Amino acid sequence: MSEPAAAIIQTEQLGRAFRRKMVLRDVNITVYEGEIFGLLGPDGAGKTTLMQLMAAILDPTEGRCTVMQHDTVKDAYWINSHIGYMFQGFTLYDKLSIAENMR
Repeated sequence: MSEPAAAIIQTEQLGRAFRRKMVLRDVNITVYEGEIFGLLGPDGAGKTTLMQLMAAILDPTEGRCTVMQHDTVKDAYWINSHIGYMFQGFTLYDKLSIAENMR
């Protein structure tokens, strides 16, 4: 028997608030190695916020997110060095220095 595929992205009860307003609540996603995953929804549904949580740009208000078994809060530097994220408009990462933002 072959081993089950590893979870590449996993969220557990993931949530994010801005100024006490919850914009994401109880998001549970598991994406396994080899799967193709799409994130669809109307404007304001939280797609960008969710992507920023997965890319360790934002920290969750509640819950947990792992990418390749790395926690997005505890291992943010590792995730930032392995995942590229292109903003629609010009933005700087708060967690990175000016030099790191330029790379």
